[in-house]
Amino acid sequence: MLKKEKIRLMTKLARYESGEGKEELRIARNEIYAAYGRMFTSQDLIDYFNSKPWYQGTIPSDQFD
Repeated sequence: MLKKEKIRLMTKLARYESGEGKEELRIARNEIYAAYGRMFTSQDLIDYFNSKPWYQGTIPSDQFD
């Protein structure tokens, strides 16, 4: 994962810890998986990550280890 992406993820996690919301944490947590090519089954995550230029979903969720 790019250094810039790691910093952005850490910022999101810090905001959650300060009480900013579960949905942001869900996205932040799944960004880690997305960075490694995990494909998602939840439509909101599919839509979110497909909108990111860096995302390349190549591994089905049932095969992601």
